Amino acid sequence: MPEEVLSLVDGQDVMTEIQKFVEENNIDYGLFVSAKGAMKDLDLILAKNESRQKMGQVFEISEISGKIQKVRGKYEINIRLSGSTTGFTSLSGKLINGKVSRALDIVIRKVNIGKIIEA
Repeated sequence: MPEEVLSLVDGQDVMTEIQKFVEENNIDYGLFVSAKGAMKDLDLILAKNESRQKMGQVFEISEISGKIQKVRGKYEINIRLSGSTTGFTSLSGKLINGKVSRALDIVIRKVNIGKIIEA
């Protein structure tokens, strides 16, 4: 399965850029493999208590997971992040939105859905 790297720079909107990237690369189904970099102005649904939190400080990403799926012609993008703030406070949760801080590289594995058998 081929992997694609999305490289983003400071200030770019992460969800908007992922949306454009998957459309341009015809990724009908994909998995987030890894990410290196940082984000700011995050909007997360926290894993520990399902509360929504907006963060202005820099969030260094240590792990990413989730999937991209095209359903009825529209992309559903589900991203889970783990990482820490500059004060070493660790957080994890579902990404609603956020911007790149300095730089961010995201590796996406493109999956050929024609080979997936649904039970």
